[in-house]
Amino acid sequence: MTIRQFHLHEEDPAISIRSVIDQGFDRGSFDHLLEINDQIVRRLILRLPAIPEVFNGFFGRDERFLDEIQKLLALDVDSFGTFDDLIFSITDRISSMDVFKVQRYFNFISCAYQRRLADFQDPAERGTLTLASTLLVIRHDAMVEQMRLILGDEDKAREIIELLKMDTGDQHLDLQYRPFIDVGGYYVIAPHVVAVSNLVRNIIVANRLEYVFEPPTDEDHRRAAVLLDVLVDLLVESGIGVKPLPILADDPADWSRKRRLRASINESYFELSVNPEGGINLLIGFEDKSFHEHGLSVEAVTTLIHCFTNLRLASPFPQQWNAHPDG
Repeated sequence: MTIRQFHLHEEDPAISIRSVIDQGFDRGSFDHLLEINDQIVRRLILRLPAIPEVFNGFFGRDERFLDEIQKLLALDVDSFGTFDDLIFSITDRISSMDVFKVQRYFNFISCAYQRRLADFQDPAERGTLTLASTLLVIRHDAMVEQMRLILGDEDKAREIIELLKMDTGDQHLDLQYRPFIDVGGYYVIAPHVVAVSNLVRNIIVANRLEYVFEPPTDEDHRRAAVLLDVLVDLLVESGIGVKPLPILADDPADWSRKRRLRASINESYFELSVNPEGGINLLIGFEDKSFHEHGLSVEAVTTLIHCFTNLRLASPFPQQWNAHPDG
C-alpha cells in the first residue's frame, strides 16, 4: 500500500473532466454530442467535430485538469520536486504530458457516454445501449488525425499510437498497457480503460523504456534532510518520541543512508528516512496491517499526518510521503 499526500496551494482549484461534462449537459451545450442511431443496431453515436479549435482549446491545452493532477500523484516516482518534475520525456518525441492529453480525450468521451446513458431509466435499455455504444471502432487514418489534432504533430500522433497499440504476438496481453486493439484497418478502443489506466507507467513498462528523471543533487538531499529535522521536532512537540536508528554505509545505493529515525507506538512503529532521490519516506510497521490490533491508533496516525501537514504548510518546498506496511 502506498499513500501519497500533497498539499496544493491553489486559489483556483482544477476542475475535473466529469464536472466539465456535467456542466455541459446541464446547460444544454452537449445536447447533440451523443445521439441515438437506430440503423442496424440501436446505439449512441458520438458527434464530436474534428476541428482544431475544439481539440487545441480543450484536449491539447497544457493546463492540467484535476484528473491529470490525480494521475501525477499516482505516478510511482519518489522524486523530490514539483509536479513539473513529473512532466518528462518518455521517448524523443513523446512526453508524459502528451500521454495525459490522450487520456483526457478518452476520459471526456467516457464521461460523456456515462452521463448520457444515465438519462435512460430502463435498466435493460441502458445496459443494451452501453454494450452497443461504448466500444469505439475508429479507422486508422481517423485515429492518426485525432491524435494529430491533440498533439499538434503527425509524427507524434503516429508514435503514440504505436506505443499504445496491442501486439497480439506478445506473450502478455493487457488492455491497461496497450489499449488500442488493431483489427485490420480499424482500432477498437474502450475509452474508460484508456482514461483510468496508469498509462505513463504502463507505456514505459510495456515498451521497455526507462524513466529519464534528472538525478537528485546534493542540494536536494540537504533540503530534504532539513525538512526531516523540522518534522521530527513537530513529532516530539506532539508527544511522539523519536530516536535515531543506526546509519548504514554511506553508499549511494542505500536508500536510507542519509537519516533514519524510528518511533515506537505500542507494538507498532513508524520510521522516517530520506532516500537518495531526496524524498522523505514514512514506513509504518505492523504485522497484519491492523491499526487497532497492534496499537497504532487512529489518534496516533492523525497526529502524524497533522504534523506532516504542518510541515508542508510551513515549507516552501513541495513534499511527498509514502507509507508502506512492513511485514
